[in-house]
Amino acid sequence: MTTEENIEKQVKAALEYVRAQPVVAKPLGVKSMTSIDDPNVISVGTRYEFYLAYVIAVQLFTGKDVLSKAAHEWINKEVSHECAHFDAAFDIGVKNLRFCLLLENGGPSLYFSPTINLQNSPGEFSDLEFAAIAGAPVDPSEDDLAQLKAYGFSSTEELVTKILEHNGIEGAKQLPIPQAFRDTQALRAIGF
Repeated sequence: MTTEENIEKQVKAALEYVRAQPVVAKPLGVKSMTSIDDPNVISVGTRYEFYLAYVIAVQLFTGKDVLSKAAHEWINKEVSHECAHFDAAFDIGVKNLRFCLLLENGGPSLYFSPTINLQNSPGEFSDLEFAAIAGAPVDPSEDDLAQLKAYGFSSTEELVTKILEHNGIEGAKQLPIPQAFRDTQALRAIGF
């Protein structure tokens, strides 16, 4: 079975499961995911597979073999966002990373909640490291910003300041700077 066939099989199974579930008025998203083995979760290991799973899920849900340019742009944006989290987690040393696409029944629509899954031991990473993962994308989502607050940071600017201070300590593990602050102009804007 090819990668494409395997992913299509996973997506079809998830869609069949989701369509049989009660309609949710508002997506619960990743907060409702208990495991990457949940029947409404498509779990893959590479960016290509993640993009492919997203495209196949949208195609099967809409019944369209060919998606519009706008649909592909939307999917690319979602995948790029999760790739920023994935790359930051990888740089920090998180093992067993998986891309996940959670599907929920929205009645006439389908809710897509892309995420990454980190399978590490509790206490293995600091709040600053987890915050660096949450704040990694150029455009942090509301959930990302809520995670930053949960780790004690009021903004991505505050996170960047703490990461730069941390990275300046001799011998400290170097943490990734959020993408929105990777050029000198952006850093100057917050006082560096």
